Amino acid sequence: MFQYNSRHEPPGGARRWAAVELTDPARAVDGAPRIVARLHSAAQGHAVLSRLAVGDQSALIESGVVARRPYDTRRHEWGLGRDRAYGDCYLILGGPNLVDWSHPSLRGLEPLAHTHPEHSISRGEVGRDLAPTLAGALNEWLVQMAGVPLGFMPGDLWYLFPSNQDLAAAYAQEHQETETVYTPFRLGPDGWLSAAGGPTVNVQFGPVLARLRDDAAEVVRRVGVEVEDESSVRRAEEACLMYLWSPITFRAGEAPIVSGVLQVDPVRGADGRFPQFAWFRPQSPNGLRSRAQVRMFIANVGTGR
Repeated sequence: MFQYNSRHEPPGGARRWAAVELTDPARAVDGAPRIVARLHSAAQGHAVLSRLAVGDQSALIESGVVARRPYDTRRHEWGLGRDRAYGDCYLILGGPNLVDWSHPSLRGLEPLAHTHPEHSISRGEVGRDLAPTLAGALNEWLVQMAGVPLGFMPGDLWYLFPSNQDLAAAYAQEHQETETVYTPFRLGPDGWLSAAGGPTVNVQFGPVLARLRDDAAEVVRRVGVEVEDESSVRRAEEACLMYLWSPITFRAGEAPIVSGVLQVDPVRGADGRFPQFAWFRPQSPNGLRSRAQVRMFIANVGTGR
């Protein structure tokens, strides 16, 4: 069980919340994220998430959260959000599959990072098909298998990547900064994933951009967009998007491992964690647009400009 220690909350703070008390990680649900602590800085938040991701319960104490019994911090996601108006950073309790940044309780917070829960990755299966180290396996997939969806990666190695949902959320909310995903693994001295020692394996991605279909203007005209109607613009946007793209860098602590580009299908890949329609590639194509630029394109076509 843990409970937020209100003594760590300065009086007159920019944001208030109810004390949180959990006895079981299963009580963390996807649709109800909660702010559990104000942090001193974004740097502290990143340090806390990197430890929570690999099961270091003592990181809760550093956040002003009192742990009264063993609590598996790898059973659900944690988030780090920054208040766009005040600049304060907060530790967020997410659900077993996501941190819902669109939830009203997190309104005004800019996502800086989140964790992914515990998930097994089979070294034996990866080693049979790819190089025996993490860097080697990721490099092989980047160079030789760029046309194969991540869902085919052996041993569930795809789990290290940001999900399709992660990219879709970053695109929808127009995040301008990179976001970090902290995995439940460390990088061991043998170059492979470890649960015992070594720096936390994390992934930086963003900003997320879009590639439009070649016939995007025709699609927008066929949909019949009304530029003053948000639901109409959204339908046109969904219809003319081809892929979402994002720079991505795998790291062990602060040290880079492998860099490339993550491509996801924004429609077919929206069905959950498993990346059936996602690819790891060495470079981005031309013609990428931010969401603001996509919206401007739709408005221009819709008004006949």
